[in-house]
Amino acid sequence: MRYLTLFALLAAMLAAPAAAQSLTQATNDGRFNEDVYPSVSDDGNHIVWIKESQSKSDLYVMDAWNLTPTKLTTIGTITFPGGAAVSGDGKQIAFVTGNNLWMLPTTGGTPKQITNFTGTLAAMRDVALTRDGSMVGVTVFDSSTKIFDYAVVDTKTSSVRLVTGATAANDYLYGTMSGDGSLVAFTAKRGYQNSHVFLVATDGTNLRRASTLNVRAYTYPSLDYAATRCAFEVLVGADYEVYTVRTDGTGLVNVSQNSAGKDASPKLSADGERVVWKSQTATAKYGDVYMAYPDGSGLRQAIAINGLPPATSNASLAVNGDGSIVVYASNYPGGYYDLWVWMDRLTRSAASAPKPGNQVALILQDPTMDGGSYLMRSAFSRAPGIKLPGVGIVPLTPDALFWLSGVAPTVFVNYAGTLNAKGQAGAFINVPNEPALKGFGFYTAAAAVKASKTTITNPILITIE
Repeated sequence: MRYLTLFALLAAMLAAPAAAQSLTQATNDGRFNEDVYPSVSDDGNHIVWIKESQSKSDLYVMDAWNLTPTKLTTIGTITFPGGAAVSGDGKQIAFVTGNNLWMLPTTGGTPKQITNFTGTLAAMRDVALTRDGSMVGVTVFDSSTKIFDYAVVDTKTSSVRLVTGATAANDYLYGTMSGDGSLVAFTAKRGYQNSHVFLVATDGTNLRRASTLNVRAYTYPSLDYAATRCAFEVLVGADYEVYTVRTDGTGLVNVSQNSAGKDASPKLSADGERVVWKSQTATAKYGDVYMAYPDGSGLRQAIAINGLPPATSNASLAVNGDGSIVVYASNYPGGYYDLWVWMDRLTRSAASAPKPGNQVALILQDPTMDGGSYLMRSAFSRAPGIKLPGVGIVPLTPDALFWLSGVAPTVFVNYAGTLNAKGQAGAFINVPNEPALKGFGFYTAAAAVKASKTTITNPILITIE
């Protein structure tokens, strides 16, 4: 066949599954300096978190590539847990202090108050921003009625809408909002004996249960950008499992597949392609990080560090837009909380957005494969992939784009070559300057070989903006 040589090369390179590529301790501030509750922009260029130091809490920011912290506020009273979030486009931060919501550019400046809750109503946690920063969601609490609700705020007009219709006192609510600003997901009892995940439009309409499964109380659900799927933590006896379900109520899946560990704190990437969570077992006191596709396939351990905090209901995990960067807070091994940043073997640089006429930079890195050869390809789909009997499955479909990415070097640049002495290589996609390409999405993966060792990356989804 015409592409027999290419198949043979891929077969030779696909002898080992993808594993964690790079794990870095991003902060190391010592005792009495706790780095907690990270949030990360879609491109990974802005990691925002709360640092508690000497009983004062403020916001810091850094990018996933250089990991150089910058202090943004000197307020000292940023509310936590879950009292801050960065917008998907990396331009704005919303946070809670003094019972109200405030906003601040990631470049710094003077915070702007965007709500004016008075009396007994106060913002408290679960801050979520739309990708463009035009809407903020936050859980609010009325101390007179003891009612929790989820508020959606227009950041330009400061108009506030309470969307969950809460009426029962002390029905603890933990919520989030989709990146497109269309949907809120929250956990609460709402008259049931156990907690459930509920969905409601941000205009307050179409309130419904996401599923009939009992979820673990005081835990956060997660939504992808377009509000097509929800991830949440299910209580199964004394065990916890991670499930996903489409927001139309179909496609319920146990993505953690009844593992022996207690699977908790799931996060969906904005593109809806990865679910990331932590799994705690008796032998791993603090737990490790796992990920899978939302349909339950591709289950893998991404981070084996035994280094997540024991509390499973907090917002200790954050993922970027395609799930290739994971940020988490851990008090292991030093006993105080620091931030750790994991990056997959294949990531997309934040330097240039995937827009018509732009060049998209891809970063392949694996120190164990220094001097080895690599091959990269793109395709419209990652499933069912290319089955190679006795070897495995290439996570790309052999469609027209798969072949084009191997024969169009002016568009798909450096899609084959040699990794440098640090195990790094760069490839590029020159996106044609055609407006009709907006919304067009495709997958990219890479494989590498060095002597008898072979690896293949997890596929990432690239969508033209």
